[in-house]
Amino acid sequence: MSSESLFKDITVLHARLFDHRPIVQGHTNYFVKEFEERRGDRETFRLMKTLDGLNTVSLMLPNLTAVLADCLTDIVQKVSSSTEICTKICDSEIGTPTELLVKHREKRTEDWAEFMEQQVQKSAEVDREFEGQVAAAKEHYAKLEEKILASV
Repeated sequence: MSSESLFKDITVLHARLFDHRPIVQGHTNYFVKEFEERRGDRETFRLMKTLDGLNTVSLMLPNLTAVLADCLTDIVQKVSSSTEICTKICDSEIGTPTELLVKHREKRTEDWAEFMEQQVQKSAEVDREFEGQVAAAKEHYAKLEEKILASV
């Protein structure tokens, strides 16, 4: 019998030391109870409010879809008529801008040709002045060299 009582004592000790289920369960129940008391019926009220809003929307939905369908057909008609008008305007004005663009392009090419001619003339003038200055410098140094040779 002694081994039996010893075994019971060991199992009781083992259960108290290593079996934490009753303690954890007690803490969990306490936490849930405190949480529910603090929150109260706030969640219930929020759910009811959401349900009321959902019911209101579901009642208004058929009316809104009918109004939307009417508006969409009207909008589609207006957009199609606007598109037709824009197409007509573009078709009627196609000839005018191209003639104007051609005239402007010709004027720009003429202006460019005149500009390039002016640049060539300026470049030629600069080249002539440079050649004149080079010739004058050569002449000057030639005279200096003659003076040096004459003085020696």
